[in-house]
Amino acid sequence: MTKTVVLGEGQLAEAIASALGCSPVATTDEAIANGTSVIVIPGEGGLDHAIALIEAQKNVVLVGPLSQFADDTIEQIDSACRRNGVSFHATDHSTVLIDRIGATISQMVDRVIGIEFIERGTAFELKVTGAPAAWRAQIGFDRGADTQAATVCAVVDAAAAISSAPPGVIVEDAQPRYRMDDRV
Repeated sequence: MTKTVVLGEGQLAEAIASALGCSPVATTDEAIANGTSVIVIPGEGGLDHAIALIEAQKNVVLVGPLSQFADDTIEQIDSACRRNGVSFHATDHSTVLIDRIGATISQMVDRVIGIEFIERGTAFELKVTGAPAAWRAQIGFDRGADTQAATVCAVVDAAAAISSAPPGVIVEDAQPRYRMDDRV
């Protein structure tokens, strides 16, 4: 049976734990003892917590974009996941935009040349350059919009999917809800 726990403190940790019907835990040891999958809230030592959890054979969802890590760090995480038979995924509200919308837009071109993601306060721009054309999507959150709610949804979705994902770093949404129309 899969049990997900939330490691961290603060408003976001409380919101995610509430959505999962649990209370957040404060230490890595508590997370190891109480969960098969662990959601790690960013904070000091977030990556160290994630690595310790992976080494303890726990699936990990880190709140935040994977792009915050250097390539060699991602390779280190992937290697640890494969060695321990677990999965790692990093996500938040902006990552959902990249994963879901970016994957959809990139299927509109025959060949992807580049993907550019720009965050400007509460607005996001995604540009997929490809052949034969470039596509651009702009998405904005209203001032004062609840981006935390979007993050909670993304993290809870990922937590449910990651326990059945293959070992390693899961870059895309583990269970996307969009489907391309075969007629197009």
